[in-house]
Amino acid sequence: MAPILDLLNRLKSGEPSALDCLERVMEIRFRIVEDPAIGADLLFFLEREDIPLSELGLTELVGRIRTELESSSIPLVSWDAVSLADISVSDYLATEQLYLDHYTLRGSTFEGLGPPQRP
Repeated sequence: MAPILDLLNRLKSGEPSALDCLERVMEIRFRIVEDPAIGADLLFFLEREDIPLSELGLTELVGRIRTELESSSIPLVSWDAVSLADISVSDYLATEQLYLDHYTLRGSTFEGLGPPQRP
């Protein structure tokens, strides 16, 4: 899902506060659907099941993701924010993980802490 990762990278550089809504998201998973046409479903897995969707602020981010996917000819068919308790194992395994460690505090990388880059 390169279009989503490209969007998140642009937001991280230009509007990092737009990614604050991901702090309470443990994982994002997606699946490509082909009925009747190709599209994508997104699932946001929350750290707790008692977080009201209205408090997350995911709607604006999902709107940007929808626009990004449509520009790459893969419409966003549906999305939801759930806890792991809300989904069956088979439905979970029918999706692929969108790796986001680079965009969260837990996976932050800090310039200067690694070996110097060679030209």
